[in-house]
Amino acid sequence: MNQRNTNSYCAKAQNLKLISFSNLFFASFLILSLLFAFTNNLEAQSVKGKISGKLVDAETGAPLIGANVVIQGTNMGAASDLEGNYLILGVPPGNYALLVMMMGYAKVTINDIVVTAGEVTKINASLKTEVIEAEEVVVTAKAIRNTEAVLLKDRQKAIAVSDAISAEAISRSGSGNAAEAMKQVTGASIVDGKYVFVRGLGDRYTSTQLNGAEIPSSDPYKRAGSIDLIPTNLVDNIIAVKTFTPDKQGNFSGGTVDIRTKDFPEQLDLKFSAGTSYNTQTTFSDNAIGYAGGNLDWLGMDDGKRDIPEVVESSEIPTPKFDTAVLDQIIDYSRAFNPQMAPVNMKPALNQSYSFSIGNQINLFNRPLGFLGSVSYSRNYSSYSDGQYNAWSLGSSQQEQMHKVFRMNDTKTVDEVLWGGLLKASYKLTPAHILGFNFIYNINGESNARQLEGNYDYDKLDDVDDLYHSSVLSYNQRRLTSAQLSGDHYFNNLLQAKVAWNAALSRTEQDEPDIRYFTSYTVIDGENRGTGVFTNLPPTRLYRKLNEQNKDLSLDISIPFKQWSGKQGTIKFGGFYGEKSRDFTERSFLYSYYG
Repeated sequence: MNQRNTNSYCAKAQNLKLISFSNLFFASFLILSLLFAFTNNLEAQSVKGKISGKLVDAETGAPLIGANVVIQGTNMGAASDLEGNYLILGVPPGNYALLVMMMGYAKVTINDIVVTAGEVTKINASLKTEVIEAEEVVVTAKAIRNTEAVLLKDRQKAIAVSDAISAEAISRSGSGNAAEAMKQVTGASIVDGKYVFVRGLGDRYTSTQLNGAEIPSSDPYKRAGSIDLIPTNLVDNIIAVKTFTPDKQGNFSGGTVDIRTKDFPEQLDLKFSAGTSYNTQTTFSDNAIGYAGGNLDWLGMDDGKRDIPEVVESSEIPTPKFDTAVLDQIIDYSRAFNPQMAPVNMKPALNQSYSFSIGNQINLFNRPLGFLGSVSYSRNYSSYSDGQYNAWSLGSSQQEQMHKVFRMNDTKTVDEVLWGGLLKASYKLTPAHILGFNFIYNINGESNARQLEGNYDYDKLDDVDDLYHSSVLSYNQRRLTSAQLSGDHYFNNLLQAKVAWNAALSRTEQDEPDIRYFTSYTVIDGENRGTGVFTNLPPTRLYRKLNEQNKDLSLDISIPFKQWSGKQGTIKFGGFYGEKSRDFTERSFLYSYYG
């Protein structure tokens, strides 16, 4: 009588206590929601308008910091911040004139400004330097620059070779995640649907970042982060830097890809979208197959049904030997696992996607506070049922032609779920000092089922009546969590220095529970049949877990100066600290047969 035995292999790295971000995400979202509801009630009592814009130097285009903007005839006004932006809140509806002033520049008066209740009036201005007393200059408001133009101007001014794609271009391309969007960037390519290669170099030479902080890897055999974890509705732009500059991290070699998340709006902005699509090869197909999993697969999470059975997890599997008690114990362990090793029939539904975002800019302690909350969800199916997998072999050197060893039909179905959320807030302590907080949490769950069936020439005598069957069931759950605190500061009395810092704690998790491999053959000799498994390909169950955490801290200081030619220059220096830790566990169970 044949007995079945289970061998166990386990490779473990050191355990690491990592911070759980789930509670932080929901608590932060609840706080921002309550804050929005409270402030929205206050604004509902007295609906007013806002005036905002950007002030720049007319000759250089550089932002003006600390310029004063006053509504003539009132006591309302504001000062421009580090980027030259200003915002005047609580302006009653009506017609006004703005007076823009800054030491060393000619005053600018902008007339006929119409403020509408509940809306933001955009007024940009450029100031000319003033050496002697001159008359006031009256200008009109400029049109708002779109995102594509901003990125193009940044590329023109950059000292490094770079390329970029904006949210506007991403929307036109129909990309669902950051990896798909990167396919539109010149000089960058996507491998395995998730890893970025810059200038043809491998993933180990590319640094992937989120708002300037390194994204941890979710693959135990790769260095680069998986950018397909980030939905495009959370992305403002993606910048790929292809040449090294001293302000980049020391591990820079091939290139850097920095994904920038969306910023908060200047007024109340509430958006909801829903979409669906139909795939002629997959949707409602009767030929699709699937991996029967848990009740939370629709959320991209396993509910525990794929976990190692408790009786196996808490016990040490004995060494196989011809002892009845030991063999009975091993058989009990084997039976504790889910016996389903083959795919099940399924009928995929329509692809679907949803997104919701809310943002606003309000006054908190008489200072501007901007916030944005966004969530998204998508589920997509893909499959094929007419694939062909063939293999040939040259039996010996005397044979003049190759004969077919395998001739099989290939069927595969993928069910992928991606959802996540973004919380962002920025508080302007003064026009020269701004604090920011950014939190992102994304989950991706991918269920794969593949089946190969066909003829197999077992004895290599061109007898193709023998049958071959192979099936693979896998589930991959990944999470990306990142919390960032940043600051931008301007010190006018200290060499007009600009200081920017960023502290980030990022974590990725990858869990692959119960990957099932099963291969069998049937030898047919007339009316006689014999079924078995390959000794070198025994039925296998594989469990893998990876947790990686990054701690990043960066500081950049920029000091302007006049060059010998009289042109404006900047000295920039700073530092970066990075710490990475990884915990990886892999465990496999192989089923062997002994007669």
